[in-house]
Amino acid sequence: MTAPRSFTPEERRAWVPLTAIVELLPRHLDSQLTRDEDLTHFDYAVLSMLALTKGRTLRMSARVGCEREPVPTLARSLAPGAARFPLPHPGDRLCARNRRDDPPDGRRKAIHATPGHVATVRAHVLDAPDSEQLEQLHAITQAILERLDPDKKLMASRMT
Repeated sequence: MTAPRSFTPEERRAWVPLTAIVELLPRHLDSQLTRDEDLTHFDYAVLSMLALTKGRTLRMSARVGCEREPVPTLARSLAPGAARFPLPHPGDRLCARNRRDDPPDGRRKAIHATPGHVATVRAHVLDAPDSEQLEQLHAITQAILERLDPDKKLMASRMT
């Protein structure tokens, strides 16, 4: 067995900032969404996913052995390894919150949260690169996502 190769200086220059972004960006997104609408970024992703789905409903997970075709589920659309993804807690929390709201419409929260969320994403991510770099970012993230989700189970993998 051969020892794994170390990062080249060029690889390290690309990898280290990416890991920092992966750590820092969720904090910024959560902070804004929590402040503005008492949502986490995960909550917002769930509500947005539902808003984009026909009928605006998705099962939390598929019933094992019941379907002949793959069933779109919230778990499969949001995270790899969806069968193991722990959705009940956030789902229960969102359902409980919506029961308290008047009217009970979680989509309204997502709609109210969207302008601030878009502004935060622009400020921290999309306004930083120029248009050519933005195209490169798209190509790079698509190439990485294709390796992480080759079966295109995530909604992000199916969007171009």
